[in-house]
Amino acid sequence: MGEINGMKIIVECECGNKIVVNPVTRGNVAYFSRDLRDHDFDLNSIEIETSLENDTVTDPDDVSTKLKEFRIDCKKCGEYIILDCNC
Repeated sequence: MGEINGMKIIVECECGNKIVVNPVTRGNVAYFSRDLRDHDFDLNSIEIETSLENDTVTDPDDVSTKLKEFRIDCKKCGEYIILDCNC
């Protein structure tokens, strides 16, 4: 398999700690949290909003979930960034 082209995510701390997250499959799947952990970052404080569409849950579609925010911590210096996804 040759080089996989597409998008990438760069996480870089002012202390110099840096990771470039690239997709590893032809389906553009990147193992974000694993790559962060492997490069002295931590994925922390994930906030998910959940709401019920009906009083009784009988089907997975009866529950609605939404990623609101998540935090990335640098394990080298302690700095962090909170990414707001609640748009």
